[in-house]
Amino acid sequence: MTKKLKIAVITQNDIFAIPRNFKLLCDAEELNVTELIVINAAGSLENKRILFLRGFGFYQATKIAAVTLFYKLRSLFVSLMRSPKNAHWLDLKGLCTRHDIPFRKENDVNGRKLLERLKSSELDVIVSFSAPTIFKSELLNLPRYGCINLHCSLLPSYSGVLPSFWVLLNDEKKAGLSVHIMDSKIDNGAVLGQEEVDISSMDNMFDVIQATKIRGGHLMLSILKYLHENKGLPNPLDTSHNKHSYFSWPKVEDLKILVAQGKRLI
Repeated sequence: MTKKLKIAVITQNDIFAIPRNFKLLCDAEELNVTELIVINAAGSLENKRILFLRGFGFYQATKIAAVTLFYKLRSLFVSLMRSPKNAHWLDLKGLCTRHDIPFRKENDVNGRKLLERLKSSELDVIVSFSAPTIFKSELLNLPRYGCINLHCSLLPSYSGVLPSFWVLLNDEKKAGLSVHIMDSKIDNGAVLGQEEVDISSMDNMFDVIQATKIRGGHLMLSILKYLHENKGLPNPLDTSHNKHSYFSWPKVEDLKILVAQGKRLI
């Protein structure tokens, strides 16, 4: 029997799409998830509430808060009922409890204690689902096959922060998702897999994020399965047909322009 891949997952606190991606990895027979690390950093979406409130207004901010509460209550219900049928409703912590995986919160992904703990796990891969921080060289070089990240754009287009916002602002008809090797630059490493998503009928960030992130989880799993079967990562894709672009956090004025275009947060 082929030995399972040992992986650790690093992400940010999210209750919408990332738990479904994490569940795919927890359920995969080829994978041994040693721990989940949630990073609380300045670049985390949950720390940008004031930006979204100022840019999208009270109604949209209240609406996303209400949907968040609904997801949390749903997860709590499934946790209390211990229902396997609705396990896909669990949040990240609930999934860790269900699968007996250590759940950890960290402020510094490059901290010495964290690095030493991950090193002792003798990892094959570190998986990043939109981890809101830069991985330094010691962390990047720690796993046998390196660190791979899901970024929700057609790299190298829309690298950087919040591609779901920028594709809507620029009235793009398509978005995408890429799984790539991580290096010292943001969203820069070789692309291992990429898919396009039609967003021509979408008018809000929530739908774009859900569509790209959830598809991205399946792409990540397929690449990990390939690695398990072939003892190596797939050959990089040629993405030179995608124009390189980089975006940082939008300003309040940028969000208001999106609203003026008739588009929304949710």
